[in-house]
Amino acid sequence: MASSLLIAAVALVSCFKDPSLTEALPTKRLSVASLRELYEGQTITLNEQNVGITPLSGTIISDISSGNVEPGKFVMVQNFADERNDVIVTAGITVSLESAEPVTFAKGDSVVFDIRGATLTRENGSLEVQGIRSAAIYKIRSNCVVEPISLTLAELSADFDKYESMLVQITAADVLPIDGGTKYEGTKRLNDGSGVNNVNIYTSPDATFASEEMPTNANFRGIATSVNDTKQIRIRNTDDVTITSIPHESAILITGFMSDPAGTDISVTDGYLGGFEYVQLMATKDIDFSTHPYSVVFARNAPSSTAPGEGWATGGTRSFKFNLTSGTAVKGTFFYVGGPEKRIAGSISGTEKTTDISETAPIEANRANWIRAIPMGTGSNSATAPYGDDFGGSTNDWLYNRSSYFQSIAVFDGTTVTATTAPIDAIFYGDSGYASFRLFDATTSTGYLIPNNDWYNTTGLEGPQPYYKQGDNTFIYGGVQPTADSGNWASLGGVYSLSARVWIAPRTISYSTLLPTGTPPNQPQLSDIETGTTVTKVRE
Repeated sequence: MASSLLIAAVALVSCFKDPSLTEALPTKRLSVASLRELYEGQTITLNEQNVGITPLSGTIISDISSGNVEPGKFVMVQNFADERNDVIVTAGITVSLESAEPVTFAKGDSVVFDIRGATLTRENGSLEVQGIRSAAIYKIRSNCVVEPISLTLAELSADFDKYESMLVQITAADVLPIDGGTKYEGTKRLNDGSGVNNVNIYTSPDATFASEEMPTNANFRGIATSVNDTKQIRIRNTDDVTITSIPHESAILITGFMSDPAGTDISVTDGYLGGFEYVQLMATKDIDFSTHPYSVVFARNAPSSTAPGEGWATGGTRSFKFNLTSGTAVKGTFFYVGGPEKRIAGSISGTEKTTDISETAPIEANRANWIRAIPMGTGSNSATAPYGDDFGGSTNDWLYNRSSYFQSIAVFDGTTVTATTAPIDAIFYGDSGYASFRLFDATTSTGYLIPNNDWYNTTGLEGPQPYYKQGDNTFIYGGVQPTADSGNWASLGGVYSLSARVWIAPRTISYSTLLPTGTPPNQPQLSDIETGTTVTKVRE
């Protein structure tokens, strides 16, 4: 009987994906998910009447070699094709070997075994199949990869039974010791800002990594485990704990921009020339710009542009500089640089402008911290008309949002910017098909210098790569915006560790339309761009 079951199982198992059962098998449609549904609070003896004759299969996700799983047990998951509902059902379960036999299978092994005669019960809160003999388990494949399910702690906590015994990932969580100490050993509380504090991370004192130092914030993947009514995540080894980028030492982070305000980007009201475009930044420490100045540069790259001869300092209509020499910013807060209109999303007409977010806005909650505002100029695209601080000519827009164009924004420590000055933060966005040679000339080493940040690295596998579009520095933070003249706000959301000076979660771009057709111009509020799940957050 065992050999015939194995032959059937080989046809069913393939590295975590379990095809639907053939109609020829006179049995129930057994899956991990259906097995979990059998349990209704009382121990069940598994037999042909309740589970049929088909063996159970799945991929092991626990790592017995690391010691952070109980002896004699392993955890496995399975994807099951439910053809009746046209969905893939994923579920996990803990398997307890008979007489606590040693587990000889490794993480990534795809296995199959007969569960008839075993029991289904909750042991200390965890749903388990108990009484499986090690000799009855057959390994089909090795080194199968199981991807974690990305969740917030709130999502995991709200439906913990669904995710129990599955591999989950929590992004950018703080670690709060419960039983003292900074090592992995013991119980730590996780906080990802999603509003719950009832999910812990637990490491057994017998784990091989128990005595290692644990980071204070990181991305955590591990097995969702229920223990005596407590919700836990158990990492398999320290590879499950990641900080996704190299150190990024920067007092200022680029966190969002308005490159496509409603209406015209440059305003002409009663003969006054201004501008609606702006950039949002965040301070990672308390800054007094009068004693420690910084600068911001917008760089424009048209379809016919060549690599900038003086890099960020090329000037003319190519790059435009703002010197930040007055005002203050508190650690962890946003501030703004851009045009003097200081409206959240542009204008509908010359007299109907969107919400005022200036320092003196009539609604106090909409008063943003503006550090520098400069008019765009005449709108004539005159390279010889000086408007920027130290360099930058007259333009009718600073921040491109059109197809076949490319845009970049950079922050510098101090106000001196030359061809050899590297920024402390920089982003690039625009058309993904934009030619690389228009941004970097390898022959003359001409282009935009980059910082080490969440997506760029000045040293690659083949050595130094200080320029954008050199080596693997090719990441584009965002493409061309989806709609025009609708007040599209580009939010660069990530999580930055103030103590480690690294990105726990790198920035990703999210576009939101602040002024869709028919929206009253005063409807968008400052909170729309400073709060929510898509904004950059800092962790101590």
